[in-house]
Amino acid sequence: MEECKKCPNGKKAIGESSYRNKNCWLVDNLGYAPYKRCQYCEFQFRHCLFLQYQVISIILLALSFTLFLVFEKRLSSLAVVVVFGLIIVYGYFFNNSTEKIIKSNFTLKKTKDALKDLTDSLEDQVRDQTRDIQEKSRYLQELLNIKSDFLRVVNHQLNTPISVVMGSL
Repeated sequence: MEECKKCPNGKKAIGESSYRNKNCWLVDNLGYAPYKRCQYCEFQFRHCLFLQYQVISIILLALSFTLFLVFEKRLSSLAVVVVFGLIIVYGYFFNNSTEKIIKSNFTLKKTKDALKDLTDSLEDQVRDQTRDIQEKSRYLQELLNIKSDFLRVVNHQLNTPISVVMGSL
């Protein structure tokens, strides 16, 4: 990650506009994120959804042209236009869905991290409250023991003179 003067730890965080994914070969070599969705991505280049789209597009293109050549023995300009048109339409929808998937994954990750932090915080609070309750319980138990000892002593002290008076009578 690059240095960031405004960031608390000095690093640019994922999701910021100038974040660069050092795991991505393309972003690392270009020195900038080529697409807006790249600021939300932590994948390595070989796991890039856009790269996968490009590989699928090339395979579809090669398959389509191969089928045209096998069945028609030539490649007509209409076939080329239709195949490229389909790939462009496919690319448009894939591009939009890829960006939504990457942003959703980023939002999900941020939410999971926030929930984990909240869970850890709540666990710490519960631990502190439990410790506090246990200390108060020990203190109350100690007070109960003192009260019991006091009542036992008072009972003994009151019974002694009464026993003497009862014995005299």
